[in-house]
Amino acid sequence: EENRSLAKHLSAFANRPKGGFLVFGILPDGAVKGILSSPYKDLIKRIDSIARKSLRPPVRLEHSILQYENQEILVYYVREGAD
Repeated sequence: EENRSLAKHLSAFANRPKGGFLVFGILPDGAVKGILSSPYKDLIKRIDSIARKSLRPPVRLEHSILQYENQEILVYYVREGAD
């Protein structure tokens, strides 16, 4: 179910002009929670796999680990999909 939700978000951003961003480590109310080193590596592998294998055409992504308010957050840029 969680993979399906991630696939829907990736697809939605890929279908927007200029794509969009997914941010992990910030709660819906804006509070910065941060991410843990080990789990985010697994999350990166899972998201990259979903983008390549579960969506057609594959979604192009870029990710960065950023410092924000003394916490690490994971930011994905989902590129606009090709027509």
